[in-house]
Amino acid sequence: MRADSENLIVLLHWLRWCWMGSFGRWTDLRLCLLGLRRSAADVAGHVIGDLRATEALARGRDEENEAKDPASAAGDDPLAAWRVARAGMMAAMDPAALARIVPGPWGPMPLGEILQRSPMEFLVHAWDLAQATGQAAVLNPGLVRDALGPARQFAPLARLSGLVGPECAVGEDADDLTRLLAIFGRRNTSS
Repeated sequence: MRADSENLIVLLHWLRWCWMGSFGRWTDLRLCLLGLRRSAADVAGHVIGDLRATEALARGRDEENEAKDPASAAGDDPLAAWRVARAGMMAAMDPAALARIVPGPWGPMPLGEILQRSPMEFLVHAWDLAQATGQAAVLNPGLVRDALGPARQFAPLARLSGLVGPECAVGEDADDLTRLLAIFGRRNTSS
């Protein structure tokens, strides 16, 4: 989880710096995903909420991780909120927490197994935030490749609940990032 986390930290730091300047307010930057208008703060808040929910599961609590207003989790300083949430989650991780059976998108399973599949979400949302700012998403190719299998398992479940749109068609020569994004209904226009 380290390399994708570092990508997100760098992206959030850059976004915070830019939004304090020429781009205006954090909540004004919009993403167009699945036909829904979401702010970059909504995406960051969703990721921060997931970190907090993972900490709760690691500590033996099953809490709802989706706020009605995801941007509220990002607050006025999304980078600081992300760092606090990540530190709390990491502090809760120990062998007992990783072995704890928790509810997951694939059914009850050890928390450690869920976390092994989690980089797909950080990678896709890091790409979302890069797109929102007109930046290139430079993501760890090994993490992207490793995320393809779990993404193929998770996306059909997410489609049933309306979390992701239909998979986009890609050519046989598509790179791994383009394939990962397509699984979640996104088009990589930079490849």
